[in-house]
Amino acid sequence: NFEEGKFDIIMLDSFSGAGRHPNELSSLEFYQLCQSRLTEQGIVATNLVDNNPLFKQKTQTFCASFKYTYSFSFEVNHVYLGSNTMDFTQDELIKRAMKMDQRYSLGFNLEESAQQLVKLQCDHSINLLSDSA
Repeated sequence: NFEEGKFDIIMLDSFSGAGRHPNELSSLEFYQLCQSRLTEQGIVATNLVDNNPLFKQKTQTFCASFKYTYSFSFEVNHVYLGSNTMDFTQDELIKRAMKMDQRYSLGFNLEESAQQLVKLQCDHSINLLSDSA
């Protein structure tokens, strides 16, 4: 759906040379902008590292920005998936990951990651990141 300016997936993996993730790419407003560019069943995927001083706030802002959120972790990296329309079961995610592994050479095993995927738990007591704050 590129012609319409809508995307099935928006993948965020943005870090500075010092290994810091820009706060502007973790705000409520940024995720609203991402949502406006997604197809009806599109998802946003982002990668955060847990040594970031605002890791908890970034995680909870992501969680609060989407109706359905999932996560998996490896080492200090945490990958989050968010959607407003797609509530997947673990089996559905694994089947989709297997198809993608067969179709694309991603350099890592997506099926193994899908097996680790869990629903992200929101903690409403943590302040969310906003561009206006």
